[in-house]
Amino acid sequence: MKPSVSIVIPAYNCEKNIGRTIEACLEQEYPNDKIEIIVVDDGSTDNTGSVAAKYPIKYIYQPNAGPAKARNTGWKNSQAEIVCFLDADCIPERKWIAKMITHYTREEIVCVGGRYGIVNEENLLARCIYTEFLVRYSKMPKFPKYIGSHGYSFRRSFLEKIGGYCEEYTMASGEDNDLAYRLLSAGYRPLFDQNIVIKHRFPTRIFPYLKVQFWHGYWRMKLYRDHPKMMKGDEYSTWWDFAQPPLLLSGIFLSPFYFFSPVRIALFVIFFLGILFQLPMVLSTNRRSNHLEHLFYIPLGFVRALFRGIGMFLGVLRFWIFRKQKANEFT
Repeated sequence: MKPSVSIVIPAYNCEKNIGRTIEACLEQEYPNDKIEIIVVDDGSTDNTGSVAAKYPIKYIYQPNAGPAKARNTGWKNSQAEIVCFLDADCIPERKWIAKMITHYTREEIVCVGGRYGIVNEENLLARCIYTEFLVRYSKMPKFPKYIGSHGYSFRRSFLEKIGGYCEEYTMASGEDNDLAYRLLSAGYRPLFDQNIVIKHRFPTRIFPYLKVQFWHGYWRMKLYRDHPKMMKGDEYSTWWDFAQPPLLLSGIFLSPFYFFSPVRIALFVIFFLGILFQLPMVLSTNRRSNHLEHLFYIPLGFVRALFRGIGMFLGVLRFWIFRKQKANEFT
């Protein structure tokens, strides 16, 4: 007998996308009487609620508290044996649920997920970001230390055991890493299946994308304070992902002293290394698609690392030095 499934969708100001996401859930090739869809509106100020209300789903509204709280609200109000989490801007393939369920054959399998597809491949920035994801996915084993929360599933019993997401992560950054690392500490690993595809609408504008990267750097400092052993990375991240932000941030601090000859040399070395660190990904992405457009990744990766570095600096102040500050002080 097939297990029952609850799909939890945390939603915040997503009136343009939430309808198609819900429709994709309703179109799943899985028995309708086994699927429960729960949309948790995280204090939206647009028409997210009215759009969601048009569909045969369970709708829950909560004051804005972030996706970690919204996901917890969702699964705690669910009834099914398997809880699937889906981002509100993602469109799962029709066999998304069916493919995940086939992996729950042993009790030690408590988490199953897949990879991103792309909705808006006509945009250069979106294509470059997506191709980078494909490169990283290609290096991930079947049982990695981490997979993203955009479209994965858990046994409900395990969520009850581990307590779900840490609600101290009040933005969409770090909360899925934290849960994955607690899963790892409990003696489990997620199962990653490349054939499970969840299409995503990637960023199309550079400055909103860089703003997200800033917050990634910021919340990583809480993540690594809580899980210091994971500072060396996991199968998804590489050592140069961690080296670039502080390297380029040091260049910002040194730049006012440019007129000193040793500082000019140091800045040249920092700039050179910042460019050099982009080359492995550029070569890998170009090998997959053979398009010179992926040279765009060089300036993109450079500036992205810089924004992450600034976020990391403020995150160190907040989470490592001034620990008693309110979590939203910089928000």
